[in-house]
Order: sequence, then structure tokens, then C-alpha cells
Amino acid sequence: MPTYPGEFTGKQIHSKDYKRPTDLDGSRVLVVGAGNSGCDLAVEAALTFGRSELSLRRSYWFIPKYVLGIPSSAFDIGSVPLPKLLQEKMFRSIVFLGMGSFRHFGLRKPTHKIFDQDLVVNQQLPYFLKHGRVTIRPEIDRFVRRTVHFIDGTQSAYDTIVWATGFKTSFPFLRDGLLDWENGQPKLVAHTFAPGLANLHFAGLVAPRSGAGMLLMNSARLLAEVAMLQQRLPTPIGDLYAIVSKPSAQILAGGPELRWEVLRGRLLVRAMTGLVTVAGMLSGPAGTTASVPDLPLPTQGGVARRLLRPLLAAGRANA
Repeated sequence: MPTYPGEFTGKQIHSKDYKRPTDLDGSRVLVVGAGNSGCDLAVEAALTFGRSELSLRRSYWFIPKYVLGIPSSAFDIGSVPLPKLLQEKMFRSIVFLGMGSFRHFGLRKPTHKIFDQDLVVNQQLPYFLKHGRVTIRPEIDRFVRRTVHFIDGTQSAYDTIVWATGFKTSFPFLRDGLLDWENGQPKLVAHTFAPGLANLHFAGLVAPRSGAGMLLMNSARLLAEVAMLQQRLPTPIGDLYAIVSKPSAQILAGGPELRWEVLRGRLLVRAMTGLVTVAGMLSGPAGTTASVPDLPLPTQGGVARRLLRPLLAAGRANA
């Protein structure tokens, strides 16, 4: 949680620990942070106590859950990724249809591009803002007991502060140094594979615009196929995949891009499986599984050659 000068003597709770309105003391609630969790909490506090206040340090892009009766996620579920510029224009149109001008709700227009940070999907917050049940506050300046002073010179007293200031990705059960980190996220290949590790994969460590349900289901199928193939390969599949897709710590992505990424992964794994099988058949009759030496990946040659060499070698060794 962020720190500010002074001491707040009321209750403080992080959004990760919030379960129900009874977790809040009193009726004067300040929610800090307007991500998806923060906006949901501000609305729930207003429903419970009649009103709440929401402190914003920056501006956000607010996407309505429904546009013309259609879930906004439906505009991000195509099978083929559109050019990013067209996607941005489409989502800006959704924002305009749902909200019009940000000034109508006492909000500043975002200064960042619509896909540069996570989108906030909330249908109720604009309604509560227009009816005065949720009030926007600027960033906190300092605390004086239960009084919060804001950077614009205003102040107000609260019983509870809910910190919806985001989460830190961590894996305390993994050895330090096992993963390569950048900007607080591990660098993964296709949001799934950890380079250099044969039996550690990730599912769902991504922030899709269209929800994660379908993505997780398809990722589970991919990982099942990966687990079967990895038993036949001395080289981590992530290292082979990295030949065609570089590791990245970026977790924001669109639905079509992620679906294409998973589909490409499944196609690549199936192609690898076929090559290993064919190489084994061409090497002679099947017998006991041979010990496969862990050879370094070739770094010279084209993409196809760099992929084929270790796969064919594994197939011959397992013949």
C-alpha cells in the first residue's frame, strides 16, 4: 500500500482482503484507486452506506459492460486480430457511446492511449457518479487522524480507507532467480513458457480485455499437449517457442491476439510432436526409450532449421 505523511487512525484494508461490506467500519468510506476492483468497491460501499468517495491519482478509460444491449467483451472476441489502430478506434467509440464526455461525470479525460493500461469495465459507476452517490476525489496529500487532506486543498473525515492500488505478482514457492523479471512481471514466451525451464508453465498470467474464461480453457488444452511432448524432448519447449516468439513481461493483450497466440502454440506443439514421431519412425523400429542428451539449441541458421534440429535429434534418440 502507498504511504503518505501523517497517520490515519481509522480502519485500513487492502482490496485483496475485502470479502463483504461488514469488513468496513462506519459509513464514511474512501476507496483509493479506480481499477476494476476499486470501482466495484466504491459502488458496493455506496449501495451499502448510501454514498462513498473514490480517490484517483490519474485518469482511466471506462468501458461500459453493455453497448446497445451487447456485452462490450463481444467486440473483442474475433478469431483474427484486427490492426491495433482499428481496435483502438472501435473501443474509443464504445467509450463515447457509453459515456460521452468524461466531464459529464466529473472525470478527467485519460492522457494515455486506450490500450496502454488496463481498461475499467463498469456499468454502474457512471450512474452512481451522476446521482452523487460516488464522489471523485484527487490524490491524497496527507493524513491527520481520521481526516484525509487531498492535493487540491480539500479535506474530509473517513471511517475506513480501502486501498485498491493493485497487486504485486509473486511466486514465493519458487526459488529466487528462477525467473527473469521485468517491471514486476516474469518474462514469458506466449504468456505461458518460462525460458530455460522444461516443466514450469503458466496459465492466466495475462490481463485480457475480453475476460479470461475462454482463454484459460484453451490454455489448459495447450498445456496438456505440452506436457505430453515435453516428456520426449530434452530441450524446454519454451526455448523452442522462443525462436518464433520472444519472451515478454507485457501482460496486457486483446482477446483475438491471445486466442491466436494459444492457437499458434497448439499448432506448433502438434507440429513438433509429429516431427519427433516421424523422426523416430525413420530411425528404425521402436524400442526402449533412449537417454536423450541435453544439447544446446543451435543459434545459427533460419527459424526452420533451428527448430528442426533438436526435434529430429529427439525423435532419433527415442526410436
